[in-house]
Amino acid sequence: MGGIICVGLGVLTMPYISTYVQHHLRSSRLPLKGAISKDGTRRQCVIVLGGDTILGSEFVRHFLAHDLIVLASASTEQSVRELESNVPSESQGYIRLFQLNPVAASDKEMTKFVHAIHASLCMRFPWNVTGDPYARPGSTVELVGIVNALSYVPDMIDWTSHSGNTESPLAALEPKDVDAALHKHVSAPLSVLSRLLALVTTSKPHKPSNLPILVVHIVSLPGARFVWPAHGATAMIAQAAQTGFTSLRREYTQEWMASLTSTHVPWHQNTGMERKISWTTFQVGPGAMTSSGVSRLLPKVTRLILAPVRSLSLSYTIFGGSLWHAMVMRCIHAALRIVPTTWLDVIISVHERFLERHNTRARVQQAHANPHPSSLQPGVTM
Repeated sequence: MGGIICVGLGVLTMPYISTYVQHHLRSSRLPLKGAISKDGTRRQCVIVLGGDTILGSEFVRHFLAHDLIVLASASTEQSVRELESNVPSESQGYIRLFQLNPVAASDKEMTKFVHAIHASLCMRFPWNVTGDPYARPGSTVELVGIVNALSYVPDMIDWTSHSGNTESPLAALEPKDVDAALHKHVSAPLSVLSRLLALVTTSKPHKPSNLPILVVHIVSLPGARFVWPAHGATAMIAQAAQTGFTSLRREYTQEWMASLTSTHVPWHQNTGMERKISWTTFQVGPGAMTSSGVSRLLPKVTRLILAPVRSLSLSYTIFGGSLWHAMVMRCIHAALRIVPTTWLDVIISVHERFLERHNTRARVQQAHANPHPSSLQPGVTM
């Protein structure tokens, strides 16, 4: 009986498995390059929120190296100049940077940034050539992706509390620090993202496109899954950013369904919103900022943007280190989903206790190994 069930499941799932394998092999052979027009200019564009962040700068360089036009935000004028100075010669004219400080971004500044993005999408690229700066009808660039790198917070909290300790418990942080971090990594990025989506979904494109616009949201894996002691602020930001992104996705899906079932337009003439939007989250684990982790993250995002898959997952996980280390970390994080919360609290507490005793023992051994200063030795006076 069990054999019959296994054979039946194999017959039923074989078409899906073969389709997945064929698509995976075909997409892995596809060149990760943007579309080039007949005159040799780039035609596809990606928006990067946080082009001067630790991950955003990597995405900017990677997208430019793969024949994509990049429209990115930077927090300061100095960051804009530094990014512009690092643009390769072959990519000059295919990147536009706009200043947007997420810490102090107001409603007016966000609107100004979105208008600048809209104007750039209507421009002719490369924009540094002479002639009419705006593209002719039917030759505008195609927006294929939006990458939000502003919501990513490394495991080491990147702002300093009043006490100067970057790994202090949540209760020890100043309220103003937490408020500033929430605005920088949650409120401002999601607000800008919402305005950008309203722009691209309501404005009719000059050139039809079959590719959906992929919205990539990047958060910290430890904060999005569970909370470690002394990392409460990081976890709070990651979970708030993920919850806001999920809410934004569901609101868009509701509007998309409403546009398809609108009673004001006959069903056979209603095409819904002008561009389809796809959504996914990349949860970046510890050590992912190493060369091996970045080498997995950047091509994966680029491949999903340029070669959309049929069944796009709502979340992907990226670990750093070797392949063996990534497999071990994946198993650990999968087990943490199954372990009850009370057990997890005990395990973490015991683990932290052992680390504390180990560090105390190491400090004592170091104190015994190092000789006392001469001023503290008996019989020596200053």
